[in-house]
Amino acid sequence: TAIKAAKKLNDAGAEQFAKKLIGDGLEKLGNMASVTVKGDPSYKIKGHSMVVLVRYWIPGKMSGTYPITFTRPDEEFTLNIKLPPFIQDGEALHVTVDTITYNFTLEQNLKFKLAFGTIPLVPSPECDVVDSRKVVTYAQVNKQLSTSDCLLQIPVAKSTEKILDYKVKAGVSSATVWWASPNVLLKGTVKVYNNNQLIAQKTEPSFTTSHQIPFTGLTGNITYRFVMTSIDSQGNITPEMVAEATTLKEARHSFENITQLSYNWGTFTLTPPVVTTDTTSATLTWATNVPASTEVFLGLSSDFAYNYVNNVKKGVRNPDGSYSNITIAKGYIDSTDESVVRVFETNHSITLTELEPGTTYYYRATSYLYYNENNKQIISSDTAGSFLGSLQYVGTFTTKQAPLLHIRCVKAANNQPAKNVPVLIGKQGEAGQVYYTDSNGYIPQIVAERGKVYTIAVKDNPYYKDNSTTFSVTADQSGLLPLLTLGLQYKTTPGGYVYDSRGNPVAGATITAAKGTQTKTATTDATGFFAFDGDWLGQGSYTLTVQKDGYKTGTLQAVVDAGGIFTAKPAVLKSTSIVFNITARSYNDQPLKNASVNIKEGNITKYTGQTNASGNATAVLGGYTDANAHTFTIEVIPADKNSHLNPLYLPSVITMTSFADDVNTLRVVCQVNTNPPVVSNAQVTRVINALEVYCEFDIVGTQYYIKHTKPDGTSTTTPFAIAVLNSNNKPHARKTFDMTGQTYGVHTFTIYAKDMYNTTTYEVYTLQKDWQKLNIANAPVIWPKVEPGIGFITISWPAWYKEAEFGKYVIQMEKPVKTIEVTEYTTTSHKLTGLTPGDTYSGTFKVYDKAGNMIYSMQNPPRFFGHVGSITPTISNVSITPNPAGTNQEIQFLATVSDPDTNITHVNLVLQEYVETTDSKGNLITQMGKTTTLIDTDVYNTKQYQVIHHFVTSEPGKHKLILKATGASPNEFTQAEYSVIVQQGLDPSTPKISIEGPNASLKQILTDGYLLKINIVSVDAESENIKAVIDWGDGTVKSEMIERESLSVSTTGKEGHPDFRRILSGSVSAKYYYQKPGVYVITVYIQSELKGKKLQSQPVRLEIRVTE
Repeated sequence: TAIKAAKKLNDAGAEQFAKKLIGDGLEKLGNMASVTVKGDPSYKIKGHSMVVLVRYWIPGKMSGTYPITFTRPDEEFTLNIKLPPFIQDGEALHVTVDTITYNFTLEQNLKFKLAFGTIPLVPSPECDVVDSRKVVTYAQVNKQLSTSDCLLQIPVAKSTEKILDYKVKAGVSSATVWWASPNVLLKGTVKVYNNNQLIAQKTEPSFTTSHQIPFTGLTGNITYRFVMTSIDSQGNITPEMVAEATTLKEARHSFENITQLSYNWGTFTLTPPVVTTDTTSATLTWATNVPASTEVFLGLSSDFAYNYVNNVKKGVRNPDGSYSNITIAKGYIDSTDESVVRVFETNHSITLTELEPGTTYYYRATSYLYYNENNKQIISSDTAGSFLGSLQYVGTFTTKQAPLLHIRCVKAANNQPAKNVPVLIGKQGEAGQVYYTDSNGYIPQIVAERGKVYTIAVKDNPYYKDNSTTFSVTADQSGLLPLLTLGLQYKTTPGGYVYDSRGNPVAGATITAAKGTQTKTATTDATGFFAFDGDWLGQGSYTLTVQKDGYKTGTLQAVVDAGGIFTAKPAVLKSTSIVFNITARSYNDQPLKNASVNIKEGNITKYTGQTNASGNATAVLGGYTDANAHTFTIEVIPADKNSHLNPLYLPSVITMTSFADDVNTLRVVCQVNTNPPVVSNAQVTRVINALEVYCEFDIVGTQYYIKHTKPDGTSTTTPFAIAVLNSNNKPHARKTFDMTGQTYGVHTFTIYAKDMYNTTTYEVYTLQKDWQKLNIANAPVIWPKVEPGIGFITISWPAWYKEAEFGKYVIQMEKPVKTIEVTEYTTTSHKLTGLTPGDTYSGTFKVYDKAGNMIYSMQNPPRFFGHVGSITPTISNVSITPNPAGTNQEIQFLATVSDPDTNITHVNLVLQEYVETTDSKGNLITQMGKTTTLIDTDVYNTKQYQVIHHFVTSEPGKHKLILKATGASPNEFTQAEYSVIVQQGLDPSTPKISIEGPNASLKQILTDGYLLKINIVSVDAESENIKAVIDWGDGTVKSEMIERESLSVSTTGKEGHPDFRRILSGSVSAKYYYQKPGVYVITVYIQSELKGKKLQSQPVRLEIRVTE
């Protein structure tokens, strides 16, 4: 059956699978066996049983094995497995087959001698056969399977029963009652009866889900009755559960301490165990002098006759004698896995887990000893030898008490116990469970989990405000934890309610209670509820008064019970008011918001108010204490539709009669108003290069168009449009007309309008605007322009880009302090006079709207600056000596600078060089050369400044002296230019030459060339790089180097005097070939370098004629 379920096979398939397993086993047997026959051999093998070892488990919850023996074909076996109580939905029971063992016998049928060798399980001697049916030997074949070969997973579900697995395990003189409550925390009480006599009773110390209560001092071979009831945290008691158990007549085991045994090879000793406990575990350690097993029998009573669990330390023995995969096997100790054996050691340590906190356990620590076949040598494996003996030590230990939450609730007002209060307690992140406080405010002690944080909360209590706290249980705490007190404040003491005659709550009513000469009052809330402190009133019955403006005074009856809880019967107050609930609607059932509501009784106005956004208004008319009828006129006047002059709807009037305490509900319908639209606040304003027409209407949904008539009489018309609501919630029109390229002059705009009901269109408004040329800002930014004048400045700006929002321009001067306001939109400049010449003035510019709000102020920079003009400075008494001057000759410049009305601030003198050259046609070209600053200085607090400066220049030619004098501002200056001639010929070191040459015929020139003679009059003897630059007059310019050796050296002046000089002189020739006859002007000058300074002679010219 197991094979069918695991492999999902039918009967035939399962039979074939089993036969294959058995066949494989026989094949192994055949391969391993050897038979030697002396005589006439004849034998047969006969199978007689098959053993299937079934293993089952639920991960982390339970496990076990069960051997099933089959002795005939088609035999079935039902295995009953009892599941543990703490099963969760989604878990599964795992069932598999570990081994299949085939048992058989070997029989002989004739007389002969036989030597049989097979699996090394038994000796194989040679035997004399005397009986033809003699059984030679018994043997077996094992088939080892993996877990997955025959694995069956059976889903299991969490039990919904409140109490599970109630049972009693009895020994000789003790018994333990067991049960579980997986779904709820319970505290159990067990009574023990002998016949009908109660002999013992115990109650668990705390609420838990796993229960066990041990009883000792019982008598052997007696049947006892065990009666159990449990209670939850709310005081609910479970029905009684009864179980009977008979104690054993005598103990099945000897439990005296045996710590030493003697053998022919020596002694076997054991030291008493040392026990270390925690809440759910205990570790036992002891020592033996030779390797032995580590085992502990554990029970809850003083005898181990029945109620115990064996814990065996097992593992895989490695070739080197060490162990791996060490586990603690519980219950069934004979492993079917040949590789897993008892762990043999001398230092023993074993940890027992899954214990109950605060429970006393009885134990027997045992070490088994094995020996070899010769009984002479101790071995370290329980599968390769025989049991020799065991040592044991019997004792008890008590696990540590689990952490117990200790909680109490008190009333914060007086620290009195808060009894019968539901408290939600649970680990953070989990739902938790509700517990109730007892008469002293305590919660029953609750087992807590170490290392967890618990939340303790009172929530949604009708009498107390929500309150919560947390409590952390450390990893080493045990037993009763420190008291945690939760103070509770009254939410509202249980009280009563006050209603009006229609059952509506009356808020703000005053309730007065009297106690002797003392009184206390309470006020109803929005729900009509009120409360009193019952502890103040004390137990008893009371009559309280109820008062509120607008109602008749009433009374109510109240009671305070023994628990101090105040309760009162509802009170009903009669109103002295008449109430009108008015709903204002249009003809198409739209709410009329902000409609005026007026109620009169005769000529006396009783109420004035407005409807809300839903068109509703409530009027409460007080002071009606009689029982008479009263007549009222109710008038509903629709709003001028967002303050328009012409309302959309017409008023409505209703007359009715009412009595005191009446609540009247009225629906008032106002008919539509069909008057044509009315225009207001019409204007035409400028926006940059456009005109904007704006107006407002008195009726929502107004349709309009605008006709634009130009100065020349032509016109254009906009299409119909529907007025939309502006920021003030008024229907309006806003239309922009682009005026780019339009004729300047008066433009007329006529507004035509009709209402939403297409009432006849009317010419309702005409506007005119003079369109003129105007500088207008393109955006909401204005930068003023400041233009200086002598004694004044002029500030100008573009007009604000939107005329409609313009109110005024404001100029705030900082120096002088002055505010100028310009209210004319088209005025865009202002002249500020009477200012000091040369001074700088600053200010800021702002724009305000018509309401006086500033809509623009200068930013980045936040102000403007302006400089007042003054008379420019004058230059006089100018002299330049010498002029002309020679190169490297000192020149003196003199001038007087004056400012008639302010001070001179700056003087600048610049020397500008001009270079003269000739183009290819001989034209003289003057170009600007190097510029040298001679004076650049600031002048302070003076009206006149004398300019005196000496300078030299090494560059010959025309020069220009430029003198600039600046007054009070950079814009006020005078500049004058003066010519200076610097001649190189006046410098004695300047070369001097002359040229000469004849007229010639072209024929002669083409043959021999034209010969030009250059006479070197003087060149400084220290000069270098001497060359002649020749312009032959036909566009050809050539340079000819002059060798110093071709010139002679002479001296001038007297040696030792300043005029002494050494010079070079002589003549050189230059040849040139002209290509056509004509008149040519030859220009020649000499260049040289003297001590890094370039020198050049004055150019000399010669006119020649070339004939045919």
